[in-house]
Amino acid sequence: MAKIVKIEGPYAILDQEVRDKGQLTKRIKTDNINVTDRNIGLLPGTEIAPGDPGFYVTRLAPQVPLLGGRELEIDSNPYNFVALGATSPWVDKPPETKDPDPPGHPGHWPWREKVQAEPAPADPATLHTGRIRFTLTTRTPVFIPEGEMGAGKKHRDDPPQRFFRMRRSGETVARYAIPGASLKGVLRSEVEAVANSHIGVFNEEFYEKPIPYRRRAYQKAGMIVTSVGKFWLVRGVEIAYLNENEWGGSVPKAPFSYKVEVRQHRDVALPGAGKTATEVRRFRGNLLWTENAIHRYTHIAITPTTESFQLKEDLAVQYRENLEHPQFKRHLDNAPGKLYCPPMPPTLTIWKDLERIAPGELIYFTFEVKATRTGSTFNSITSFGKNINYLWPSPNNIKEMVKGKKMVSGFVREEQEALSLESELDVAERLFGFSAKHQSDPLASYPFRGKVRIETAWGGPVGAEEPDPVGLAPLTAPQTRAKARPLYLEGAPQGRAPSQPLSASYSDNPAPTLMGRKFYWHQRPPANTPHGLWPIHQRGDRHEEKQLGPKIRPLPPGEVFQGCLHFRNLSDVELGALLYVLKGDGPDHCLKIGKGKPRGLGSMRADVSSIEFLDPAYYNSLEGDASPYSAASADDPIAAFKRWCKRQAGSGEEFHQLGHIRDYQRLHKYPSSPALRLYPLNFKDYGWLPADNRNPDEPRSGARPKALRRARYIL
Repeated sequence: MAKIVKIEGPYAILDQEVRDKGQLTKRIKTDNINVTDRNIGLLPGTEIAPGDPGFYVTRLAPQVPLLGGRELEIDSNPYNFVALGATSPWVDKPPETKDPDPPGHPGHWPWREKVQAEPAPADPATLHTGRIRFTLTTRTPVFIPEGEMGAGKKHRDDPPQRFFRMRRSGETVARYAIPGASLKGVLRSEVEAVANSHIGVFNEEFYEKPIPYRRRAYQKAGMIVTSVGKFWLVRGVEIAYLNENEWGGSVPKAPFSYKVEVRQHRDVALPGAGKTATEVRRFRGNLLWTENAIHRYTHIAITPTTESFQLKEDLAVQYRENLEHPQFKRHLDNAPGKLYCPPMPPTLTIWKDLERIAPGELIYFTFEVKATRTGSTFNSITSFGKNINYLWPSPNNIKEMVKGKKMVSGFVREEQEALSLESELDVAERLFGFSAKHQSDPLASYPFRGKVRIETAWGGPVGAEEPDPVGLAPLTAPQTRAKARPLYLEGAPQGRAPSQPLSASYSDNPAPTLMGRKFYWHQRPPANTPHGLWPIHQRGDRHEEKQLGPKIRPLPPGEVFQGCLHFRNLSDVELGALLYVLKGDGPDHCLKIGKGKPRGLGSMRADVSSIEFLDPAYYNSLEGDASPYSAASADDPIAAFKRWCKRQAGSGEEFHQLGHIRDYQRLHKYPSSPALRLYPLNFKDYGWLPADNRNPDEPRSGARPKALRRARYIL
């Protein structure tokens, strides 16, 4: 293990020699240390080890708070997941009612008093209409942006973003405020998690695309020869990489002899005898396969072999469909100047070159040997690309994994599904509403706005001086969401205890299991920390400028907001679900609200000030001083919700023993002592680096990385 002594410009100076690109040296490029956060991974005192490729961090520098001198475990990730409570959502049939009209689950109709619960109690349960008054107190800095942060391109040097504010009716001074719609979205996500409801917000168009992982096909390449029926015939070739500077500055004309030297898994052609190249082509590299790729090689030497392979036409179709993945466009937008020498070829030319499958095209591929009915064998290509490194989609996609085809059933409703209050609905749908298509029969399907309305939560008045601005470290995670399989997939025990899993793979058969619903951990800085944030979460000199947004002006810990939630026709179970996600199981239960969650912002404690039921008898009273509201307790509805969860689970476990509830409680507990969470530091921890000729997301070593443990197992 080597230790970073200091950073000099683009170089890290080490305390001992390491082998870098075949040479022993104490001076290596910082770009060769493959870390996600250079402000943490390049500190003096950081210990590194050789990886494949480059180097990775084995121990953090001593000055990293709480974690200094230790390996950064994947469990330190700022988010974790609440497991799905079952293999399908928990829904209820419409109850029988005293009133034959209207039928179905209770909606907005006033004074619909009685429903029959399942199983029916001795007396039908009363429906409740009323309000919940509550306070929200900031435990950490909180930031709700004024306007839309995503509106237009934001730059790190733009003016600091301000906290949202409004002027309340009858007042002349604006107050800090949290819009009711923002709170409603938070509470819906919370209820969906604890009540095992459908996933309310799901981008089907995005998640139906298979996640593409890099393949590396060092050992096999071929030349497309001709089309034969439903497949292409491919002739095997050997590839050797060539740098014209190692040939005296000029490229030899084919045929020519060369000797082979292996460098980083590649065969490199050098002057000498041994093999004969029959063709030489310009090197084309990187994801977009252009000749002006920035690379150490300039050409490739091609030597035919006697092997032949079959490329099925449907595989070629899959290859072209994969080119539509957003990763290619992002690469095109961000790579020029870094991976490619300007000028870049026209975009249309790039796509045509990538799409072209025709005789004479060189491809790299993986393959398997298959048997025919007569007992003979043939080589069948299983994935391919135009470059030695190429993207290939995994066989499992997120949409299938949550809509009923892979492991779980129906957690996402079909777009514009026929729904009504006469349908089987989950708790979140009954509380917060659902979208549905309109049908000719108005009672067969219609959208429903829900039975909960949340007012704006009002904070203190905006003073003459705004809160201090603070620059946050990058908030970015992988742009291909859910790609990091050690984080998003439930780990496979593989001989370990379930609490210490190894990463599953999107290419596994049977399909892996998604971890569940994403929530951010609460973090706690030491007392009197400037800005109320860990310094390591703030902008640093080594962060990439393009990943930094403008500074923000968050409200500090201790700010109080007053809110009110109105509800109509809620059963004990529905009201109990709302109250449970607000109150939790103790005084350390907190919600995450606003921006900057991975950097420790957004922790707020909700305290229920009062619960009041609206009494319909008030409207029949002639007493002038009578109140339409009567005080109520949260205990009975919360107990009813817990009994409902136990009954739905059907496992015999008590509410607090259910796996998804244990996850939820851990993720919502505000720490009693300083707590810090950081994204995994080494790229290798994400499971992206591929193996040669194997699973696209299998590491070259064959040893799967550690997976994120479930929140319930992390202390």
